[in-house]
Amino acid sequence: MPPKKTDRNKEVRNKQVPSPSTSSSDDGLANQSPQHAPQWFTFEMEKGMQKIESMIEGHLNRLSETMEKIAKDNEAIGIRVKSIEGKQCEFEDSLAAMQRELDDYKKATDSELKDLREQLDDQENRARRKNLRLVGFPGGVEGKDTVMFVQEWLQKMLDLGEFVFHTNLSC
Repeated sequence: MPPKKTDRNKEVRNKQVPSPSTSSSDDGLANQSPQHAPQWFTFEMEKGMQKIESMIEGHLNRLSETMEKIAKDNEAIGIRVKSIEGKQCEFEDSLAAMQRELDDYKKATDSELKDLREQLDDQENRARRKNLRLVGFPGGVEGKDTVMFVQEWLQKMLDLGEFVFHTNLSC
């Protein structure tokens, strides 16, 4: 808000300036004391002061408008920040719930994976029960037909002659 005008300007305007006809010198200023200024000077000073006041008032009005705009913008930003903070809390709660759910799924998956590994081991062990392990043969000696190789070898080792083996290869 611009400063208030004082009554001092009115006092300066109302002061009587001695007229040149009453003075004894030619310029009319010789009898004037330094406190009294010529009327034209006072008038020009008032005009100058009014211009300065007008300029200051214009600048203050623009500054006031800018400050009001900044205040409104800050209020809007405050509302947005509160909204974002609320959403952040919701997201944090949601994230915590998802983390708990993920942990539960991980526990269930780990348990199921353990069970499946045990079943696989059991199946592998059952599959090996009907296998016959012969040790001491060099690798690849059986050729392409392992069953025929074992039959011939057993006939020789057991001296079975022309005994015929009946094989059932189904599991």
